[in-house]
Amino acid sequence: MIETSEIEKILTPPRSLPAPLLPLERLAWNYWWSWSADGASLFRDLDSEIWEECEHNPRQLLAKTSAYRLAQAATDPVYLERVRKIDQLFQNYMSVKPSWSNFGATEISNDNTVAYFCA
Repeated sequence: MIETSEIEKILTPPRSLPAPLLPLERLAWNYWWSWSADGASLFRDLDSEIWEECEHNPRQLLAKTSAYRLAQAATDPVYLERVRKIDQLFQNYMSVKPSWSNFGATEISNDNTVAYFCA
């Protein structure tokens, strides 16, 4: 079975983001951005027309946004501070080890699997 991410890698040419914007790449691969207070607007503010065209898909947005616009964002101190803040929040979120003791398991493993469903 081919997963969506595999298809996107085939259809979307690889693109290097400017170094200050690399946290957006990590964030785009996790739905955490969608419930973060500034997540959606951080992507939308790169290019609102492409954001709508891509139906709010941050990976497509990053692939379709012009190199010129990405360079502009990479030198905007206000935007970069927003990227830094959200990246710090995301890293904090990802570093917390979840407790599964409420469900009778102490950790996720092959014997104690977890399924995540999202509409």
